[in-house]
Amino acid sequence: MDTYVARQPILNRQKETYGYELLFRDGERNAFPSEISETRATYRVVAENLLSFGRNANQPGSRCFINFSYDSIIQGLPSSLPQEQVVIEIPGQLVPDDSLYAAVSKLNREGYLLAIDDFTHTDEWERFIPLVHIIKLDVLDIGIGAACNYIIDQLDMGITTAFLAEKIETQEEFEEALDAGFRYFQGYFFSKPKIIKQKYVSPEQMLALELLGEVAKSEVDFSRVEQIIEKDISLSYKLLRFVNSLSERISRPIESFHQALVYLGHDKLKIFVSLTVASFVTANKPEEIYSLCMQRAQFCQLMAKFKPFSSHQNNLFLIGLFSMLDALLDGPLESLISELPLSEEAKLALISREGPLGYLLQVEECYEHADWEASKMLCQQLELDFNGVSDAYHQAQQWSQEVSKL
Repeated sequence: MDTYVARQPILNRQKETYGYELLFRDGERNAFPSEISETRATYRVVAENLLSFGRNANQPGSRCFINFSYDSIIQGLPSSLPQEQVVIEIPGQLVPDDSLYAAVSKLNREGYLLAIDDFTHTDEWERFIPLVHIIKLDVLDIGIGAACNYIIDQLDMGITTAFLAEKIETQEEFEEALDAGFRYFQGYFFSKPKIIKQKYVSPEQMLALELLGEVAKSEVDFSRVEQIIEKDISLSYKLLRFVNSLSERISRPIESFHQALVYLGHDKLKIFVSLTVASFVTANKPEEIYSLCMQRAQFCQLMAKFKPFSSHQNNLFLIGLFSMLDALLDGPLESLISELPLSEEAKLALISREGPLGYLLQVEECYEHADWEASKMLCQQLELDFNGVSDAYHQAQQWSQEVSKL
């Protein structure tokens, strides 16, 4: 049986990645399998192999949030997992009967952290609240205002359960939820720039845009790149640190941009410059922005082995990176893209998600949201091997985590 998994970041009040919700699906029905035919041992092997995707490598105490079906909870399947690494999610759509209550009580006694997902406050769920540690509210469904009012009322009553705001889509929603007392946040708000009336472009952003413009050219003038990098000491330091950290078996540490160019060659150094710029401009942002930028860039790069994209091999890494340029530089994507020397095909892909490169970005985004049916349809349209694409996605996830450690 094919196993599919995606992850969605969960941030704390400091915008640090506390962990990820792992979204398991059976592929065909886009749901967690309700028929538990595999043995506990088999499930444990699968789940523990996937736990590496769900924890933040920079935070030892981070956890994987895993959503379980009614049958799997009743049968005690969550007990197969290491309690110090997971949060067991109980779907709010389940019938909160006595059997479920007994199973949840047992997990609580065993020391597992428990959460109710898509929670709606009813009399039937009231007795579960003292057993769980996190309550997740879908602010897109119930409205940010109603969600915040509920949290304020509950905190005033002295409830100690932590609240998590799901589907936070904008910076403004994040700030409103933060003020109301939510402890955790889930959604892609960090990838959308905050809209402001007066646009201020910082020197760092100007430098980054200038660098990205240079590396986006078909023939990169690395002398010009070196001149730009030398304008900022911290940027120069980041580049050399990346090169030395990501390059194995260097006999002598690389001490200059020119040395790096000679050692790595144009293609690899082009990627290193992109990595450095992304790290440079996300220094004061949630680390998840950088991780997701790297994941998208690497995924697109790995997809060069497939026929529809092989002719774009030199630019695929940048296409993935530029898909989040609005988050990197806090500006409208279309305006930022217009500043770069990209082909019309690349611009169309980035702005409208059209054409083969646009479909490639759509595939990545479908995986991010665990929309397996849409990703399968896109793979069929592009004549791609779905399992091969899944492997590339998971490789990109692992690679981005390794890079983020640096």
